Amino acid sequence: QLLRLSTSGKKDTRIAEQVQALQTLLASFGSAKTAANPNATRFSSLVELHISAAGKLAGAKALVYGLDRTLFAKLGKEERTFHVLYQLVAGATRDERAELGLLDDAADYRLFSKSACYRLPHGAPNADDSIAFDEVRAAFKVLGFKPRHVASILRLLAAILALGNLEFAEHPEDPYDFQSDPAWVTNRDVLDHAASLLGVAGDDLERALTNRVRWVRKEMMATILRAAGADQQRDSLMAALYSILFAFVVETANHKLFPGDDAVAELQRQGGASILHLSTPGFSNHSPSRPGSRSSLLVRALDGFDDFVHNYQVELVRYWWTEQAFDGDGGIAARAQEDGVRIGDVLPSDDGTARIELLRGGRLGGKADRKPGGILGGLAKTVASLRKGTQPHDANDELLEGMRDHFGAHGSFAAYPGGPGARTSFAVTHYGHQQVTYDGYQFVETDADALDPEFVALLRNAADPFVAKL
Repeated sequence: QLLRLSTSGKKDTRIAEQVQALQTLLASFGSAKTAANPNATRFSSLVELHISAAGKLAGAKALVYGLDRTLFAKLGKEERTFHVLYQLVAGATRDERAELGLLDDAADYRLFSKSACYRLPHGAPNADDSIAFDEVRAAFKVLGFKPRHVASILRLLAAILALGNLEFAEHPEDPYDFQSDPAWVTNRDVLDHAASLLGVAGDDLERALTNRVRWVRKEMMATILRAAGADQQRDSLMAALYSILFAFVVETANHKLFPGDDAVAELQRQGGASILHLSTPGFSNHSPSRPGSRSSLLVRALDGFDDFVHNYQVELVRYWWTEQAFDGDGGIAARAQEDGVRIGDVLPSDDGTARIELLRGGRLGGKADRKPGGILGGLAKTVASLRKGTQPHDANDELLEGMRDHFGAHGSFAAYPGGPGARTSFAVTHYGHQQVTYDGYQFVETDADALDPEFVALLRNAADPFVAKL
């Protein structure tokens, strides 16, 4: 509706079409089906719309963050991973299928078969994946993506699907051999296909997937992976490639849409305005609750790092809105007083201050903006130690011990909530008295978001220039 109101001439219409094309790409690359929502947003974004003094759309920009990378490792019942992967399999042309080596049946892809949910329900937005892929192609064209870039994007998506079909096995153990061998890929043809799509050698790809390289006490250490570890390493590579690709797609679209900081500043000097739209996945709670409740029926019993970030955002926005509305002489408070309403009668009984201090160490507009404390501060310190290679113990255990020591007595924190994963879990009581139990396993690694050095070396030396530059 806003786009319609701010367009009249040919130029305005073109910009509006480009913004709509951006929304199409964001939905395809960043949304996925959940048990409750066939088109759930799985990332956070801040979209800027820049309007001239005459009320005409002059440009736009999307800032995206927090893409849910867990969709490459686990899918619950009735869930799908990102839409565009299904759309590619359903909507690729015959020539593209041959060039990319796409399988005919979506069920043949391990990534999809984790949940055995291959199609969107009838009546859902863009329920036909093939038609939706035509819209993705059109969006690329409207935003000026070069054909070679589109071809490279599809190639990388196909590579991610192929990686998901890799299977690993372990060498038979020899009791007299003290040199452990890493896992190995059992379906070599799939390995060679994935490597070809990425422009790397099959042996190099296998080595990167069956060994993990990390910094420990300022030294680079390689860990030989068994089959389960290689599975995780493969999922990590898939998630990293997709995250980087998503960032590339958004940044390329921004180059077409955003007029530049100087132009926006001039626009505002002339009486124009900028409209900001924040979108987040919303509050998440998979924790078991009373029998028969919706959350007790979900597959995942505990929430992870991504859920923690989503819930923190919800808390922060709610707290900010409450402050803006009821603090000081402006907002709802001023209008209510003019109408004879006492602020104390409408002020929320729980403004969230105690939880905000638990989560970030202080209120908005203070020291915590520059240097967070609370749970986020402890996480930041642990991540910094991990990146420097100075972490003496398991990073996640160190984080959990620190939280339990510092916040064990806090009314909104539960150090040992019990239930599944009790050793690595903690709980936070969010607004509305909703207690969410989080699994602290992999919290530090997920926040650090460090790409394995072996992956970096492998991809930078790829024969495909698109992959190498990403």
